[in-house]
Amino acid sequence: MIIDEIRNKEDSTWVQKAVQQPQQGQWTNWDTAIQRSLTWNDIWHMAPLRISFLIRSVYDLLPSNANLVRWGKKDDPTCPLYQEKGLLDGCDDRVVSADPPEWERHPNVVRKTALRPDIVIHSASTQQIIMVELTVPYESRMEEAHAFKEGKYLDLTKGLKKDGYEAKVMPVEIGARDLWVLQPMVF
Repeated sequence: MIIDEIRNKEDSTWVQKAVQQPQQGQWTNWDTAIQRSLTWNDIWHMAPLRISFLIRSVYDLLPSNANLVRWGKKDDPTCPLYQEKGLLDGCDDRVVSADPPEWERHPNVVRKTALRPDIVIHSASTQQIIMVELTVPYESRMEEAHAFKEGKYLDLTKGLKKDGYEAKVMPVEIGARDLWVLQPMVF
């Protein structure tokens, strides 16, 4: 009972210190986030770079554009690819929607066709649409499946581009034996 009282007092002291840190103490505002429970066994079996990423992401210490500017390594916080904030800097209006079961969530410009991508990432302000299509072929047919999915959405992509959107299709193949092709994916 006394030990619990001391532990609670120390915990509240640490939380008070964390709240005062504007960058590293952001986790204190994540009331609705599900807490991640890592055991020593989980940590022991993780790759070192994954552990590093996990810790640095929680404390906002990854080299995002905003952090590079804060650290004096860069002058402009915009993304060099899209001339806007990067993913970790907080994309303002990007919406992710998935096909099953609520098809209504996809943007109207995609719903006007009979095609149903598995995942759609949409930004109204930047006029960007990324359609992610998952396929589970045999490992020997992964390249064919990739080409088929790209071809399947070719007309929709062309139509979206005609309407002024920057549209991409990202086929993802995970083989029947749980092997997958490593492809560079730039969102």
